[in-house]
Amino acid sequence: MQAHAALFRFWPVMARTYEQLADVAATALAAGEVRFAALSSRLTTLVANMQRVTLLGTEERRADREHAYAGIFDQCIPEAVPGRDGLERQLAAARADQPELATELAGRLAPMLGASLGTGAFATILADFALETQAIIAVAERRQSRLNRSIGRPAPAHPFSAADIAVHGRLLGNVPQRLPFLTEELAEALGLTLSIDASGIAVSASPDLQSSADNPLIPAQLR
Repeated sequence: MQAHAALFRFWPVMARTYEQLADVAATALAAGEVRFAALSSRLTTLVANMQRVTLLGTEERRADREHAYAGIFDQCIPEAVPGRDGLERQLAAARADQPELATELAGRLAPMLGASLGTGAFATILADFALETQAIIAVAERRQSRLNRSIGRPAPAHPFSAADIAVHGRLLGNVPQRLPFLTEELAEALGLTLSIDASGIAVSASPDLQSSADNPLIPAQLR
């Protein structure tokens, strides 16, 4: 139950990140950063659908889900140590301090979005998402490992990653309530790959997508 509650904390975090990224993209476009045009349209459409048909479309619902998951996690703690290892405290303790991550992401995004204030704000939100996801995976993985040891189950051959969380979404099928997985959207729209597990965050970019003269995300006058 603790592993489940910790891991499902990811979904409201991803929904919130989508909304924040859409706001940044729209603000950048309004400020004249025309390279954000196609990305802003894509994110605005996605967020509008999220708000209309999913259970994570408002901040009130997202916060309610997070509170519920924390309650599940904390209720599994022995009464002898109430609150000592609550979910919120464990996530805070597991969160890495990587101030350079936002700078790296901004550098990777610059060929697509330009070296601008909008790109910096976009990168900062992505960095926060990646670090929060890493902490979620770390806490969930520790609880699952504890369970594995208690029942004599062998440790997995590979670490759990954000890509593994995406499998859950795909199992839902092509339904309106399914929120596209953020890292997959970033790879498709921007050629940006975020690989996240408990031990670290790796960032890479596809040179083909980022430099293509036919890339629809780069306005024709800027190609």
